[in-house]
Amino acid sequence: MSHVDLVVADQWHLPFRDDCFDSVFSRGVALSYAKDPQRFSKEANRVLKRNGRLGIDFMNALVARRTKRKIHRFDQINGALYYVEMFNENGKQKRIGYRLPDNLKPPDDSLKGPFYGGFESKPDSLNLESLPKEEWWAVFYTPTEAKRFAREAGFKGIKLYPLGCFTRGLQNPSLVAFLQENRDSLSRLQKEMAGIFRMDSAVHIFMTAEKS
Repeated sequence: MSHVDLVVADQWHLPFRDDCFDSVFSRGVALSYAKDPQRFSKEANRVLKRNGRLGIDFMNALVARRTKRKIHRFDQINGALYYVEMFNENGKQKRIGYRLPDNLKPPDDSLKGPFYGGFESKPDSLNLESLPKEEWWAVFYTPTEAKRFAREAGFKGIKLYPLGCFTRGLQNPSLVAFLQENRDSLSRLQKEMAGIFRMDSAVHIFMTAEKS
């Protein structure tokens, strides 16, 4: 590909004309982060050509309802360093990010655990009350709810594929590195083997559909 255009836009009001794309694709659980998933689905349909393809994933409510784990980690967000706490609450995933001073470095890698490169408790050295914070929410959806969004937006041929989180719970660093380096091939393999996986145990679900 010789040329790529990057556009920052509102997912409710995409700055593109009707019927201009062959496909709309996302692997960042954008449906779960959409403030209005129905409007988001309709915008995706609007910019697609006839018989254009949609491919998008979301966080699975069937799993989230059973998950109580709290995750802690350091993250780079918009070029700044944050200490982030993430947990499930009332059908949503809540993230609280505490902005760290530029001169403060996170603890070394020895503190990192198996969960998303994070650790299981707050480092004692952090005084969170003194730090500015931000909050982000994501919504969990059942497969039935996600299919309804797509159907009401005008899509047909809707299919769902269960996805896992390859590194969750793994403690062997070399195995984690292998999975991360080969995640594209493993994702394709997992899609082909979708019939083997249980929809009610998938962390994320990938949905494909076609514009009517």
